[in-house]
Amino acid sequence: MLPEPSHLRQYLAHPGQGPQHSGMVVGIGGTAAAISLACEADPGSPTTSDRGLEEGDGLPTDSLLPAVPEHGARGSADPRTAAAAAKASMAQCTAPVSLWCAGRRHKLPTSGMLWHARGRTPARPPLSVSMPTDRPDPPLRVPRGWPDHVCSAMLDVLSLARLACASSRGWAIEQINTRLRPGVELGRCHEENAQLRDELRIKDARMMRVPAHQRPYYSAAERMSILELRAARGWSLAQTARVFLLTAATVASWVRRVDEGGPNALVRLTEPVNKFPDFVRYIVQRLRALCPMLGKVKIAEILARAGLHLGVTTVGRMVKEPPVAEPGPAAQLVKRKGAVTSKYPNHVWLVDLTTVSIGSGFWVPWLPFSLLQCWPFCWWVGVVIDHYSRRVMGITVFREQPTSVAMRAFLGRVMRAAGATPKHMVSDKGPQFWCDGFRGWCDRRNIEPRFGAVGQHGSIAVIERLIRTLKRSIRWLPLVPLQRRAFLREVQLVAGWYNTHRPHMSLADRTPDEVYHGLPPATHHPRFEPRRRWPRSSPCAKPVTLVKGQPGVRIAMEVEFLAGRKHLPVVRLQRAA
Repeated sequence: MLPEPSHLRQYLAHPGQGPQHSGMVVGIGGTAAAISLACEADPGSPTTSDRGLEEGDGLPTDSLLPAVPEHGARGSADPRTAAAAAKASMAQCTAPVSLWCAGRRHKLPTSGMLWHARGRTPARPPLSVSMPTDRPDPPLRVPRGWPDHVCSAMLDVLSLARLACASSRGWAIEQINTRLRPGVELGRCHEENAQLRDELRIKDARMMRVPAHQRPYYSAAERMSILELRAARGWSLAQTARVFLLTAATVASWVRRVDEGGPNALVRLTEPVNKFPDFVRYIVQRLRALCPMLGKVKIAEILARAGLHLGVTTVGRMVKEPPVAEPGPAAQLVKRKGAVTSKYPNHVWLVDLTTVSIGSGFWVPWLPFSLLQCWPFCWWVGVVIDHYSRRVMGITVFREQPTSVAMRAFLGRVMRAAGATPKHMVSDKGPQFWCDGFRGWCDRRNIEPRFGAVGQHGSIAVIERLIRTLKRSIRWLPLVPLQRRAFLREVQLVAGWYNTHRPHMSLADRTPDEVYHGLPPATHHPRFEPRRRWPRSSPCAKPVTLVKGQPGVRIAMEVEFLAGRKHLPVVRLQRAA
């Protein structure tokens, strides 16, 4: 039974006070990660002293200084001289290191892999390093039963490295010295690319073990995607075959048959861009069955007058296709007794909190099997929306789970900016809202606090749908920003685009700003009519509007991106020159 690592806990709580310990960084996969390890010299060998550098001692904050065990009498030296001596003697450092992971101790050699790169550290004694002597290094002692815990130790070390990388990058991104930030972002990009390549390598290795004739076939749409990627990357037949575990002859056959049509085509697009939904086919076939005397021309004209514009050939093709089953009824909204129904803007507000992961996830292999839900591992986002118009009234970012006082301050700022106070405030039963302080705050402002029904679908579905849109938009970013100001700008851009440019089906294709401010809907403006002979008095697709100018106009589409964000498009149509 191994002893409890009390000396490690003492060192982590008070760095620099525990004897024979030092803060170090483990280099794994080419990435240096700052980890606090217990460095224990072998019995009989000289002890080590803490080798951390205090902030402001003249060395750059992003420098990596090797933590070298002492091989002689202790002495004090200038930090710059000590750093140079430490780098020069790194190759001769072979003191064993005891790494405690999940209650077990694992000894690792320090030569060439342990580096010191702590960020903020408490006050420490000056750096003291002496040059190694010529005496032989002590033998490396391996603990008993170490092969039984190698796999779990590797998982622990990798998780510690991820935790330390996130902490170090968070510290560096918040420094006044802006020269550190490009290096942090570049390191994150390299790490993400390396992890993606490793995922592909593992998947390819699994598929390579399957005989070629037993591997699943690519679908027609996947074959087209492969050829598109080949054209974009400029790959040869051999390169394409090697990447996708094919033969060059197979790829060549796809290229030769790329323009084939029909249901048995070897290569085709994912879905035709001009394909109508099945319910349109059902309408056409049902109309033909009820009125067999109508031909395809007359059916197209009748549907066009009703607001559904279809070509004559399209109607003829739909009539000849196999019958389509009747679509099922749409889901009905059930109004629950006692539910609050918003009747005007600023009548009912919804408030909620969510987390946005900065990395790829929270899982770690030790209890409680999750990282702390705080910065630099995730952001906490608070959102307030108006239920009547679906407008985002306010959004903010917190480093950690906010308290009730912080949420009340945020709601106060939102109400001052809007110049209005809601009559009802709906939230979940989180600790920020399910407390006496929040109830008293609402009573002083004549707000009735209400809570979403537990276990019932749709109780706070409106704000949950907004949170889903927000997270999907954030996922389009290459990396989630580590700076609060940068991340707050990203979520504010999403909220602005959501209010101004995103139409809502529940609002009859209007935007939240149009409903909140009472503006005329953009869908009611005069429309373009590209068909030259289309009668001006004939109805168009709903909503029915007047024709702008003369029929037969040529239209050009212009797509802009809000603040250059590809996931926030703004589409406009204008007359072509």
